[in-house]
Amino acid sequence: MKILIQFFLFTIGLSILLGISTLKAVEYWNIPLNEADAINCITYYCFLTCLVFYISYLGFKKGPQQYILYSYASLGIRFLSGLLYILYYTLTHKIHQNAFAIYFLLLFILFIVFEIYNLTTKLRSDSARKEDQNDSYK
Repeated sequence: MKILIQFFLFTIGLSILLGISTLKAVEYWNIPLNEADAINCITYYCFLTCLVFYISYLGFKKGPQQYILYSYASLGIRFLSGLLYILYYTLTHKIHQNAFAIYFLLLFILFIVFEIYNLTTKLRSDSARKEDQNDSYK
């Protein structure tokens, strides 16, 4: 449970940092994007990253075979929910659709890199422990 709380706090902090930096970039490059839409997008990604990590963590606790299944499920959830979010935005907003799509994809890439980095660091420590216990190489 301690790892979940640490990750959720880290995700919220990262979301705030990404939010401030991307909003400053939008202002600097004069991209026609509504600030409320950008904040909604960052909040969406924060919630989605926490949900995906929790699903992956549940698979990690159940074992390596289940972890792979849960990780693919979490990637599918992220992809489909992202498509639904873009569909919702294009149906409800008629202006700044291209700018929002670029902003959304930029955040998608940043959060995916964060998620992959965080999950692989957790897996490396687990595989290192298993190698230390394995005597077949000695």
